[in-house]
Amino acid sequence: MQKNLLLIVLLIVAIATKAQPVVLGGITSAGGTNGMGTAFQIKGDGTSFHSRLSFGASSGTNPIGDLTLVSQSVIYGMTKDGGSYNLGTIFILDPTPNDSYFDVFDFNDTLGAHPGANLTELSG
Repeated sequence: MQKNLLLIVLLIVAIATKAQPVVLGGITSAGGTNGMGTAFQIKGDGTSFHSRLSFGASSGTNPIGDLTLVSQSVIYGMTKDGGSYNLGTIFILDPTPNDSYFDVFDFNDTLGAHPGANLTELSG
């Protein structure tokens, strides 16, 4: 009886997992409305492409590196250029229906410039 119950539970989990489509997010270093990069999402089967943000001079330009998902709801990223000093930014993209964008940090000559790698979550 327990063996059958376990098989049923595993089957339900497998069906529920299969039913939920994978949604991926990424960035481009060029293109978009302003020609300076985009943040996008797409379903794992290649359908439902949606540009969530077109980068521009004030928000940062030429996004670089991977997006970093923190706490299952907040996405961090960086741009190589743009921002207050035109030396790159760290940003948050809140993946709600409103696609909120927040410029968290503007690089400057004193604290670094033109980032070129990925952000890594060090603590949670």
